[in-house]
Amino acid sequence: MDERQRYMEERCRYLEERLEGLKDIIKQQQETIRELELRKNQYDLILENMSELVEISDEQFYLRYVNKTLASFYGKTQEELLHTDTLELVLEEDREKIYEMMSHVNAENPNYQYEYRVKLNGHIYWMESIGRGFYREDGTAIEYLDVSRDITQYKTVKEELERMVERRTSELASSNRQLQQVNDYLHSILAGISEGIAVLDREGNCEFLNFGPNDLWRGSEGEIAAFFKERLNDKNSNELNWMFWKKRPFTDVEMHVSSGKKDLSFVVSGVPLTAAGEMILKGILVLKPVTQVRRMVTRMSGAQARFQFKDIVTTSPKLMEIIALAKQAAMSDCNVLIEGESGTGKELFAQSIHNASPRRNGPFVAVNCGAIPRELIASELFGYVEGSFTGAKKGGKPGKFELADGGTIFLDEIGDMPLDQQVTLLRVIQERSVTRVGGAKEMPVNVRIICATNRDLYQESKDNSFREDLYFRLNVIGLHIPPLRERKEDILPLFCSFWAKNADCEPEDFMRLLQPDVIDVLSRYDWPGNVRELENVADRMMYLSGGEAITSQYLPRHILSVFGGKIGAPAVLPAAAARPAPAAAASIRGLRERKKESRLNRDREELLRVLDDADGNVSEAARRMGVSRATFYRKLKLGEENAGG
Repeated sequence: MDERQRYMEERCRYLEERLEGLKDIIKQQQETIRELELRKNQYDLILENMSELVEISDEQFYLRYVNKTLASFYGKTQEELLHTDTLELVLEEDREKIYEMMSHVNAENPNYQYEYRVKLNGHIYWMESIGRGFYREDGTAIEYLDVSRDITQYKTVKEELERMVERRTSELASSNRQLQQVNDYLHSILAGISEGIAVLDREGNCEFLNFGPNDLWRGSEGEIAAFFKERLNDKNSNELNWMFWKKRPFTDVEMHVSSGKKDLSFVVSGVPLTAAGEMILKGILVLKPVTQVRRMVTRMSGAQARFQFKDIVTTSPKLMEIIALAKQAAMSDCNVLIEGESGTGKELFAQSIHNASPRRNGPFVAVNCGAIPRELIASELFGYVEGSFTGAKKGGKPGKFELADGGTIFLDEIGDMPLDQQVTLLRVIQERSVTRVGGAKEMPVNVRIICATNRDLYQESKDNSFREDLYFRLNVIGLHIPPLRERKEDILPLFCSFWAKNADCEPEDFMRLLQPDVIDVLSRYDWPGNVRELENVADRMMYLSGGEAITSQYLPRHILSVFGGKIGAPAVLPAAAARPAPAAAASIRGLRERKKESRLNRDREELLRVLDDADGNVSEAARRMGVSRATFYRKLKLGEENAGG
């Protein structure tokens, strides 16, 4: 076999082997195609039966494929939807947004997601779509695959929830505003009340503390909070730990807090606040400054200065000089000693000095030193602590000096104070502080001292029956009230003023009721009991006479006996008594009627004047008078009836 033939045979074998290899490749490719077709069928089946809406569109957004779910949703067949615009049923405003979004989709950013609305059979449906773009190697679009679902119900629920959240947010904001208003209101109340309020937890921490009345303890809050915490955690039983551990409220317990700036004293009441399981979580404390409590006690107990200098009835030049001196004394803070016989009105001067002084708004505490037993005078004046003696009140008791803090203490009958207590009083005057009986703590007191006596303390100080150093401490400004026998010009004015207190008339009107012989007796009698005796006689004669003319038969027997029962008319009568009394004014009733008539006449003249200014317009006149139309008519009628009578 030649060379050429061998070559041809080898070539044929090679081609046969190559052909067999190609057959195998073709067979494998056919199997791959069948497998791909199977998978395509599976995918098509899945797409056709998916609950989501599936669509494939070309680069111009025309539909190449839609599944049965999408066709069913739109109410058309799959063939009807093919080659139509995929965005045809989308609302126009959403369509523009989709175009804008798709302009940013490219080969590097092929995935997208958007929401849109479609309108079918008059109803709006919300849709959500997730898609992907497919691209050639040169970056041009081939097609777009979108999977969509109906989210209308979700949107409806979401919008309802948003509206509900908005509504609840608005309600909460309104509730917060109301709570803030209540909180501001409560803070305003706490800031305005006359007591302090503190809130403690179980460990004694002070969660809230206002500044008390008039910011009394502003700057001392730390010391007050530390005091309460220490007292609550004290191993010895006290009111605070009883409140938390025994659920026991307490009232009016006096407590003292030492501050670097000042010493503070409170009357404290506490109430426990219980929670679930009756566990005490908080304690509310009400703090009343002791000075405030003392003022309230003195005010409620009647320890007040009621009289002023204008209440002193006198025409005596001597007494007027003393009043002028007393007014000067009132403007200072000096101690005052008032001397005079019993019944001359020493306390009247003391009260007038207090009411004319800068301390007028403080307490006025009067103490009769002669009426307090010797063994009790120290505890009455300076107070005592608990357990200081048998029978001492629990919690102790403040003395008169403490009660008068910020005001005036009036020590009547100061000459009757025992010598051993005079030493203590002298120390109080010098140190301006008191120490309670049985106690060791000095408490500062800011008091003005006014004393009164019917004895000659200067002479007694010389006789060593009254401490001389105390006398000069008390007698910084001395006032001597002359007895009534030395100022007889005041007898009749005083007598009539006592009547005027019980009748709606002026004092000078009563001069018309006094008979000449009675005026003579009143003017010549020496009045050993002074003004007090004169007042008693005036009251007696008023009630016995029944308000008619005053004759000598109503004079007390002891006064008549001074003149031997013989009473004559005085040579000269006071001008008011010398005038004859009109028949209509021969009694207190007559005087009252005359005064009422005079008042009605004045009211009628005023009503007529206002009515004339209002040009006869009753409604305008009533408005100017500040009364109703009916009241104006009633007052005018009363005036006319009085004028007619």
